[in-house]
Amino acid sequence: MARGNAMRRVSLRNIVAHKLRLGLTILAVVLGTAFIAGSFMFTNSLKSTFDAAVDNQFRGVDAVVSQKDDNGAKLDDKLRQKLADDKDVKNINIADSETVVAADENSEAYQTQGGTASVVPFYP
Repeated sequence: MARGNAMRRVSLRNIVAHKLRLGLTILAVVLGTAFIAGSFMFTNSLKSTFDAAVDNQFRGVDAVVSQKDDNGAKLDDKLRQKLADDKDVKNINIADSETVVAADENSEAYQTQGGTASVVPFYP
């Protein structure tokens, strides 16, 4: 019993003698925990934003057809017609984009502030 009391006195004396070390240790633990929590929150925020963007793009879509890779053949009108003739297919929308330069009647290009201008089909 006396031994536990002596250990407590030595521990308290050590804490009183090294207040700065105790304070900096507590600060390090708090900052480390805050950094980890912030990293988890940031990762979760990015994930939910990406998931929402993908979900909005393909809402109400049952199937998407795309070319195998950039070097493969483009999806042509023959394949589009084959898909349209299928009895299970209700609508077909072409999702493609083309980079363009928009200009006025004097052939002066409009500035896009560093981004590119694209033309895409619109389906209401």
